[in-house]
Amino acid sequence: MKVRFPKISLFEACLIILIVITPLFYFLHDWVSEAKFIKDAIIIGLGFVSLLEIINQRYIQRAFFVLIVFFVLIFLVSFVNYSDAFFYAVAMREMIVYPFLYMCIGVMAYKKGIDINKLIFYGALFCIGLMIVYAVMFPFKSFGATARFKSFFPREHLPAIYAGTLFLTSLYYTKGFFRLAIAIISFIIVMLTGTRSVLALLFLLYIMFSLKFSIKQILLLSVSCLGIYFLMSLYFTRDLFYNLEGRTTQYELAYILLKEHFFLGIGVDKYGVLGGVYKTFTYAGHSTVTMDSSFIKYFVNLGVPLTFSYLSYLFLKFWIVPLKNVSYRTMFRRLMLFAFLMGAVTGKFGAYPLNMIFFMNILMDKKQYIKLN
Repeated sequence: MKVRFPKISLFEACLIILIVITPLFYFLHDWVSEAKFIKDAIIIGLGFVSLLEIINQRYIQRAFFVLIVFFVLIFLVSFVNYSDAFFYAVAMREMIVYPFLYMCIGVMAYKKGIDINKLIFYGALFCIGLMIVYAVMFPFKSFGATARFKSFFPREHLPAIYAGTLFLTSLYYTKGFFRLAIAIISFIIVMLTGTRSVLALLFLLYIMFSLKFSIKQILLLSVSCLGIYFLMSLYFTRDLFYNLEGRTTQYELAYILLKEHFFLGIGVDKYGVLGGVYKTFTYAGHSTVTMDSSFIKYFVNLGVPLTFSYLSYLFLKFWIVPLKNVSYRTMFRRLMLFAFLMGAVTGKFGAYPLNMIFFMNILMDKKQYIKLN
């Protein structure tokens, strides 16, 4: 008896490679340093093919035009304040180019009936498996200089975010013992990475997923979050108070900058980390290379009016608009992933591999599509 495999198009095959196989490129980096750039090539190729198909069919969402306007504004505001051409170009790739390509890919995937979030689940599951294999093969290389678990990734944030994403998507695609096993493994990995924000967000979103809210439950949740946050400091590799002191310095600097550059921000290339390059920003006696928060970073970089408008529109696309046209379950799944990624990813909004979840989901609203004549 012949085994028949389902036929898939070249687009679907490339999309599966992009979403599911991406962790493998990081895994292979120790042996083939250029391997992770395969991901970038697939993103660019799929993105432009999708864009050409969208233009050819003249079938697009209204929201697409609104987001393009935001991208143009981000480009112009950033250009006014830029001082370093190289860091500026990298920032534009992160904030405009990749998100735009992700959206194009998402539109085509939606039109072809592909469940992106299910592929994300398989990709996160594949990633956790690779991390376990790598930990067995290279136990000492799996931990960074601060003894935090990073596996084959450059930093500890990605293992934590992949583990958290696996747990959240498992709430929709698994049940029983398999779901429990995933929860335990995800929790262990997040604890080993020492990433408190990921663990706190997972706890919060799981409570939101599981319970119907009442005043009593909200109070219980608030107290539980504070208690767990305090107890976590006993098990994490970084000292809680030292970490809070470092972030307090960042936030004091952010407060000063927001007061003095409220409308246009300071620009996108004043500080940051790019590979082995650390660019420190010093102002008013404070120094930083990161703001440790995507939200704060873009308020400081782009100013309050533009950042507030942009983030508010993205939030509305995930909450109010989808509520009218898609199921509550689908809407909540997108919102959970949106909240998780925006809270857990520190200072990265488009370049991290898992940001594709966010931007590929944002235009999946059938009644919002229009036919251009």
